[in-house]
Amino acid sequence: MGVLRERMRREMVVRKLSPRTQESYITAVVGLTRYYRRSPDRITDSDVRDYVVYLLEERKLAWGSVNVALAGIRFLLIHTLHRNVEKFRIPTPKRTGRLPQILSCEEVGRILEALENVKHRTLLMTTYAAGLRVRELTHLQVRDIDSDRMTLRIVQGKGAKDRYVGLSPRLLDQLRLYWQAERPQSWLFPSPHRGHPLNATTPQRVYHKARSRAGVTKEGWEPNSSPSLCATRLQAITYSLAVLSFLPPVPRQLRGQGISRSFSYARGLATLLCPRSVEHGARTTQDRDRE
Repeated sequence: MGVLRERMRREMVVRKLSPRTQESYITAVVGLTRYYRRSPDRITDSDVRDYVVYLLEERKLAWGSVNVALAGIRFLLIHTLHRNVEKFRIPTPKRTGRLPQILSCEEVGRILEALENVKHRTLLMTTYAAGLRVRELTHLQVRDIDSDRMTLRIVQGKGAKDRYVGLSPRLLDQLRLYWQAERPQSWLFPSPHRGHPLNATTPQRVYHKARSRAGVTKEGWEPNSSPSLCATRLQAITYSLAVLSFLPPVPRQLRGQGISRSFSYARGLATLLCPRSVEHGARTTQDRDRE
């Protein structure tokens, strides 16, 4: 698969896919190749369908993992091998509608209190307070902190886009405490290897250890998601989440994956805060749909 792998890599570079996406797509194609023990250019439509059944029934992967694998296979077949899109149809598993396990404020506090290391505590506090994905967290730089405007600058976040997020006074105090102790120069959370950001798996390990030490049984982020803490990114704005259940339904043309996920988190937290209001909001939405 050496030649095809390089061709696929070049196609992904031309389309400016992120390094993480490139790695996921290559891994998906390698898995397909190892399963059939033959070159991907000899894979048929029925082969892909059988592989999907294998992933779902034997490996028991979640729909998200299977969809990532299918996206990689689809990219290879369509953009690298130039298969006809209409003739070569790849099935897509149905997405399940599961609400995330949202931590309460008391549980978040217990997790943070379980962290004695100032760097680790600041790491998770920044994640929760600013609502960052794990890569956005590890790639923060000292210069991204704007204490005058009380903002954090996120460079090349999801979708390769820059954005600003709010910086709370409490988080700013913690960041100053951390800076006095560690004195980071470039990367806010540097790796032990000089000149590199922190590895993306480090926040995960820190979180799981702190959660276990605090006796919190909830996962705290979307089950079976990719290595990310993004499922907790909306917990800080509890009031806004509580009232989201009364907003008009999102227009169908605007119902992208991002906004749908955000509303699922909003609805989950609103259910904890005011279940009767959410029930009322759901009935109102159904009435509007019938109209």
